[in-house]
Formats: sequence, C-alpha cells, structure tokens
Amino acid sequence: MKTSELINKLNDAGFIFYMNDYDMIVISTKNMKFNICIGKDFTELDDVKLNLSEVKLTLRELAKLSQLLLTYAETPLDEREDEPKYRVPLRGFKSDNGPQYLTCENNIHGHVFACAPNHSLKQEFTRSELDQLCNDLRFKAIPWFRELIRSNVEEVKDD
Repeated sequence: MKTSELINKLNDAGFIFYMNDYDMIVISTKNMKFNICIGKDFTELDDVKLNLSEVKLTLRELAKLSQLLLTYAETPLDEREDEPKYRVPLRGFKSDNGPQYLTCENNIHGHVFACAPNHSLKQEFTRSELDQLCNDLRFKAIPWFRELIRSNVEEVKDD
C-alpha cells in the first residue's frame, strides 16, 4: 500500500491525519480521543500500542484502522512511495489560457492533444506512461515526439 493510498483510505474511513515535523503520520479521530503516530518506515504492528480505556472507537472503526495499518506495515518500504509524475510542456504553443502541455483525455490510450493546465484532464504522467506513449503506434514514426518526451519534461512537485 502506498503512503498516499493509506492517507486516502484513512480519510474515507473518517479518521483525521497529518504529517508532523518528523515526517510521521499522526492519526486521530474527529473527537481527538486518541493519536497514533507512525513513520513511513513503520513495519511492525507491535510498535503501535493503544490504551483501550482511552480509545473511543467502535469495534468496526478499530478493525478498519487495524486492517489499514496491517496492510501498510506489510508493504515493503521501497513500494510505499508514488512514482514521480512529470508534465510535458509544449514550447512555442501559447494560448490566452497560458502555456500548453501534452494532455490526454482520460488515459494515455485515448486522445492526445495540447491544452493549458486543466485538472480534469490527464497532464501528469509517470516515466513508464511516457515510455508507453513513445512506443505507441500512433507516435512511434514521429521522431520529434520521442525527442519531446525524452528531453522536455518537468517533474511535478507536490504542493
């Protein structure tokens, strides 16, 4: 389980969380009845100690939290972080909306076009997705397309 996936599932289950100054994930409930701190290097469930007299969770909430932490703990450390994402700016393509980027409608197998930044379209790609686009039969015979993707990418930084 990726760290981002753990955070999304904690959120979906109604838990509150944040990253503290020590790069630890702090998990709590809305009523702040308990906190659990785990590091990104967390691998042992025995490292998490709960005083159940202070924890105000239903059995269902406790089971959900335990399952999420177990799955995360069993994930090898090198598989927890998301792959870096990249954008491909299209130099020379300008519009009233700003710079243009390589864009896909839904995924890399659909329509590919130029578009200003738009969060509802796919404009961020992993390295493997960019390699797949380079080798896609639609673009394989276009030398400048391969060069564009190999030399003109910018890494997307998390805000």
